[in-house]
Amino acid sequence: MENGAFGFYLKELNHYLKLNYPLSVTYQKDKFVVKYPDLTGCEMSGPNLEKLYSKIERLRQTWIENRLQYQIQIPMPNSHLCL
Repeated sequence: MENGAFGFYLKELNHYLKLNYPLSVTYQKDKFVVKYPDLTGCEMSGPNLEKLYSKIERLRQTWIENRLQYQIQIPMPNSHLCL
């Protein structure tokens, strides 16, 4: 990736990471399930909510990075409500 393209990538990444995507938290069958409804597939589950929160944040960043890398559209926050 050229310097100009890399700078644009970082700017876009920072933009999406600053957006306030709603996080859904539910409790099912002795475990928490956390997911970002706008970011398809960005979800995980486990018994410890605090650990899940830090892991889901890393997953969100990786999810966004992958979409940017492959030039796939990234939905805006609350876009799942517009269906």
